[in-house]
Amino acid sequence: MSVFAPPFSGAACPRLIVKVGSSLLVAADGTVRRDWLTSLVADLADRVRAGQEIAIVSSGAIALGARRLKLPKGGRASLEDAQAAAATGQIALSQVWAELLGAEGLTAAQMLVTLDDLEDRRRYLNASATLGRLLSLGVVPVINENDSVATAEIRFGDNDRLAARVAQAAACARSSGHRCHRPARGNPAPAGCAGGAARPGFPPPPDRGWRRKPGCGRTSAPPLRCCASPSGST
Repeated sequence: MSVFAPPFSGAACPRLIVKVGSSLLVAADGTVRRDWLTSLVADLADRVRAGQEIAIVSSGAIALGARRLKLPKGGRASLEDAQAAAATGQIALSQVWAELLGAEGLTAAQMLVTLDDLEDRRRYLNASATLGRLLSLGVVPVINENDSVATAEIRFGDNDRLAARVAQAAACARSSGHRCHRPARGNPAPAGCAGGAARPGFPPPPDRGWRRKPGCGRTSAPPLRCCASPSGST
């Protein structure tokens, strides 16, 4: 049975952001849970074939890299260990996603971002444009925080927050009639571009200088994005 029942069906949510946590993707021994991931990818492929656009926010790089490098405490004994584990594990993580998506006839792309990338206006718009173009081409972007360069001061902290920001970017890239940009300060983030609104428990969207374009955030607008996290994901 698919984990993507309503309200995450294509009719309700044409663009779906799926967050997969380390506890589901990586087993206790540090290996990838391939059987589970294969089943998830099959569900995602069904959604793409039904016309839904899918992006994945995937944890797991540090956990995979720590095993390969034999680092203590899961690679989190120090910032340097975590960054080294992330750099090593991200390659393995990308290979797994590319292989399994490819087996379903789907093309994977990798996007690595930091908090700064989605706080700076120009970089945010660039990331949003890249994400939108990949989705329009039928590609499945696999997105993770760039932990190899992020420090404690510039980290999202967890991929729930990252998934919410990605949903914002995906919504703003959806169509020219529903885009947002952020040059001014003091205005709340538009509701139609808020990633957390689609899933209870998401943090509120940032209120750092959003300005509305016509039609952005209208309550009558069709849903542009939803966030989903498979049961048990952290």
